[in-house]
Amino acid sequence: MKIPAVDRSKYLRGLLIVARMDKRISESDKKIITNTAKHLGFSSNFYEEVLNTLLFNQYICNDPVSFETSYLAKHFLTDAIKLACSNKNLCDDEISWFKDTAFLNMVETEWLEDRLAQCPWNINSDQYSQLSVFSFE
Repeated sequence: MKIPAVDRSKYLRGLLIVARMDKRISESDKKIITNTAKHLGFSSNFYEEVLNTLLFNQYICNDPVSFETSYLAKHFLTDAIKLACSNKNLCDDEISWFKDTAFLNMVETEWLEDRLAQCPWNINSDQYSQLSVFSFE
């Protein structure tokens, strides 16, 4: 399955939102966002500039992202949770944002709770580097 262009932008924007929620951009955040942006076809000039200005970029609003399908939303949420866990911390703002995004995309609460329950395992693992987005062309 190919991700539509609009959803590619939303995918990256959502990861950027999650990365800055704890008010710092870790090396693991940068690595995940860079690899995802490359995979989604964004130019290195673009995502490097966005990462450098992310903490004070007023043009990236924190609204939950909405995808064409709940299938894609689930892949996104899986990766966003891995991103949030990659810096060994999951904050309440991130959890709340995940819930809002799941609701907006009609993703079942139980499904999301199951993914969030895996976060302690993700925090103690390098498995976050195996992102769901890489299963798409």
